[in-house]
Amino acid sequence: MTALPTCGILGPGRLGKTIALALHRLGCLRWVKGRSEQHAHWAALHGIPYVTQWSEAEPVEVLWITVPDTHITEVLAECAHHCAEWSLHCSLVHCAGSLGVSPFHALLPEGTELGAAHPFQTFPEPPDLHRLRCIGWLIESPWHQTRQRLTLLVRALEGIPVVFATFDPHRRVLYHAAAVVASNTLFAVLHLAQHLARAAELPELLFLQPIVQTSVTNFFASLDSLPLTGPVVRGDWETLRRHLQELPATEAAAYRHLCAALGILARREGLLSSTQYQELLALLGMPAQR
Repeated sequence: MTALPTCGILGPGRLGKTIALALHRLGCLRWVKGRSEQHAHWAALHGIPYVTQWSEAEPVEVLWITVPDTHITEVLAECAHHCAEWSLHCSLVHCAGSLGVSPFHALLPEGTELGAAHPFQTFPEPPDLHRLRCIGWLIESPWHQTRQRLTLLVRALEGIPVVFATFDPHRRVLYHAAAVVASNTLFAVLHLAQHLARAAELPELLFLQPIVQTSVTNFFASLDSLPLTGPVVRGDWETLRRHLQELPATEAAAYRHLCAALGILARREGLLSSTQYQELLALLGMPAQR
């Protein structure tokens, strides 16, 4: 069995803690570096070596940078300054889905290997290691050794690596937008449903959880023909009109946009005629479209 690369982690946030716990169990985590007493307490609680100074950090083969996207430039510059001696033998890896490796080359000494490894998943607090299982990871690095190291680690984490030497920036924007829609935007839709159920004085968990789970299952089971139902698909404008009359202004605005998006899908699936689609847009107070 191939030995896993030794690892360090900078930034024990939600993702950093999850990866740290998993790598610690695999026996390849050497240290975590943070900046707060809370981070130090968390590491001690789980028996994970914790450092606050670069002089305390032993050389590792993969240094995971799990800080917010806006801090990556600062942290990479810090790495280049404080661990220049061993960073030439280390793969520096950030986990931002919105960024590749090319924006950061100029920050690092020549020969430093850099990679990006983004898990297509949302991570809770406290960490849940089950979230790492059977998820896709987008890996990008021009360096073969870094790609090989990350592939080994992701597979050890029970993930599925999708590996590129270079990943087109336009494709990366679309990729990251897909992640936003599939996670946080979905939360916004579910929050709206929850708010409306509560306003109707219904137990939202009883009513919402089964239909949401079934809808997600149906979507992935029927990608070629979406099983759409409801008043938009039926062309039931009277029901929609009552919805819009009863909803508060903020919720009604969100509902209009969601119904318009659903109308586009229904039109593409052949469930609404062109005339019906224009009627829907008029009801929603939106401009006519071809």
